[in-house]
Amino acid sequence: MAREAVVDEIDALCRQDVYRALAVPPHWRNPSGSVLVLPDESWSRRAPGSLASELANAEPQRAHALCQSFGDGGRARAAGATELDGFGAAFSATAWGIAEAD
Repeated sequence: MAREAVVDEIDALCRQDVYRALAVPPHWRNPSGSVLVLPDESWSRRAPGSLASELANAEPQRAHALCQSFGDGGRARAAGATELDGFGAAFSATAWGIAEAD
């Protein structure tokens, strides 16, 4: 299977999706983690698994969250922004990588 041209094509397309995702600026970032909001596009639905691996390998000391964009326009978008801000607050309040004492 490794000799099949289609494998190289699929790999190149996957890398292209990840590069596009890596170009998305973080919605929120601090020293312990980051939140990326990916646009509602086909490439962003294909990229999360590979993107998560890429981010974890590049910055293993930080936690990363990937979110699909919220709604499109009007009240749905405003509600989504409020939910996303709440998520960011909860995410930042978590002690990532710190084990709790029993």
